[in-house]
Amino acid sequence: MRRGKALRTTIPDPKAPCPLDRVNRQFRAERPNQLWVSDFTYASTWQGWVYVAFVINTNTPSAPDRLGNPALKPELATGLDMAYEHYGPGGAMFSVGVFHRRLEGVVRQVLSLRDVSWARVPRWVSEPQNFANAHTSGLDCSQGQVHSDGCRTPRFSGAWRLSRSRARDRG
Repeated sequence: MRRGKALRTTIPDPKAPCPLDRVNRQFRAERPNQLWVSDFTYASTWQGWVYVAFVINTNTPSAPDRLGNPALKPELATGLDMAYEHYGPGGAMFSVGVFHRRLEGVVRQVLSLRDVSWARVPRWVSEPQNFANAHTSGLDCSQGQVHSDGCRTPRFSGAWRLSRSRARDRG
């Protein structure tokens, strides 16, 4: 295969019978677990061809229809981090830090089985929604040793973190 030139991998036989199209190219199911579809494809890699086959159900909790949400607001994150580091004799290092972060309008995907305009029966639908406000705060402490080459990447001999988090539902 040369760069820029397409490689023809399939040469159809016009005399061979075609497989039946059992769904008449309509890939919408009226209820969950009614329609399963499959495909077989291939891709060229540096080490040869990779062949992939997959089979999926067209509407399940793990493969739902997806909706947008025009009322969705962006997440807003604000925070404050403060730290102090002390370098002692022999390359010893000690650091302590405090942090506080606040998140407003945390977004999560909400999955539900519901009536929709594009089907006569309920469908599994996933939709992003603003869920809650949250905050986290805490204290970080660590002690370590500076590498012998003088670079300030500490090799930690001990570290601990104490933190508290809370989410408040916007509901």
